[in-house]
Amino acid sequence: MKNFVKKFLKTPILILLMLVFVFFGMPALARKSQINEFSVAVGVGVDVSEDTDSKYEISFLCFAPIPDQTFTETYQVFSAKGDDVSDVVNEVGLYIGKRLRFAHIKTIVLSEDVLGEDVSKFLDFFVRENDVASSTKVVTTNSKAKEFLKLAEGIDNSGSTKISEIVSFNSRDIYAVGTTLGDFYDGYFGECK
Repeated sequence: MKNFVKKFLKTPILILLMLVFVFFGMPALARKSQINEFSVAVGVGVDVSEDTDSKYEISFLCFAPIPDQTFTETYQVFSAKGDDVSDVVNEVGLYIGKRLRFAHIKTIVLSEDVLGEDVSKFLDFFVRENDVASSTKVVTTNSKAKEFLKLAEGIDNSGSTKISEIVSFNSRDIYAVGTTLGDFYDGYFGECK
């Protein structure tokens, strides 16, 4: 033991590593898991609300990672009604008891009813959110966006195919014009608007 202490004191890098572990490693180990603090959204759907109290119904396809040997994902659709996206995000976060994170959003679904209005005000929230990539696909549907996300929930829960892979397949292998957030705003602020 005496020899171990002498070698430890003669090696300053070990002392430095021990200090780093004590000051940074111990608080990180004591912190609660991010799984308990955040819910991760992978898709968003925007519909016009049928109620007179609120303008829009916004749905989120979220996954809750379940700690296991394989670390499985369980998908759920949460929706709320409100006048803008930030109010709905706060309301859904209160409902599920976690804050929503948007780092994994790959698809934003807009119903045809929404296309009659200024689409940029819905997308503005996601463009200003630091976690959302500009390569996020923007998709429109002739049905309700909430129904689209419910179908996506079933696909994502069933196995290997994800809704983002289907959207990428359509833009890659079928003649289709893929629109991303970056493409939308390039055109929106471009000459042709």
